[in-house]
Amino acid sequence: YTEKDLVALPGLAGTWVDDKEENRWTFTAARAKSFELIYTEKGTDSPFEVRALRLGGALFLDLYPKSPDHLNEVYRMHFLPAHSAFLARLEGDTLTLRFPDMTCLGRQLDEKKLKIANDRWDDRIVLTAPTAELQKFLFRIAGTDEAFGDPIVLQRVK
Repeated sequence: YTEKDLVALPGLAGTWVDDKEENRWTFTAARAKSFELIYTEKGTDSPFEVRALRLGGALFLDLYPKSPDHLNEVYRMHFLPAHSAFLARLEGDTLTLRFPDMTCLGRQLDEKKLKIANDRWDDRIVLTAPTAELQKFLFRIAGTDEAFGDPIVLQRVK
C-alpha cells in the first residue's frame, strides 16, 4: 500500500470472535490509520500490525507480523515477515474477512493465466511484484468470488 491508499477505520477497534468462539481477533488503535492486532488461536497469541486500505471500492486489511521480542537473536534473524491482505467488509458489529485462495492462485499461476511476479516457498506462494502491480492484482481479483477462500465471519464481543 501507499499512504494515499490508507483509510481510517475506527469501527475496527475491539474484540471479535468467530461463530465457535475458537479464535479471537483484538484490534487496538495504534496510530492514525493503523492498529495492533492480537490474534488468538488455541490459546496462543500472535501479534500483527494492521492497516486498512481501499483499492477502488474494495476494503482490504493488510496484516504484517510483529517479530516476537522474547525470541533470541538467531531465531529473529531467520524470521521472514511478509504482508498479507484480507478482503474485508465491516458492517456494524460484523466483520467479514476473506483471504486470497492460494490453491486457486497457484493453479492460475501454473496455467500461466496470471502474470505477476512470485516465488514459491515450501507450499506457499509469495507475490513479489512492486506495490503498484500488487494493487492492480488485488483490485482485479476483489470482485472475483473464486479468487478468495471461504469467509471468516466475526462478531464484536467488546
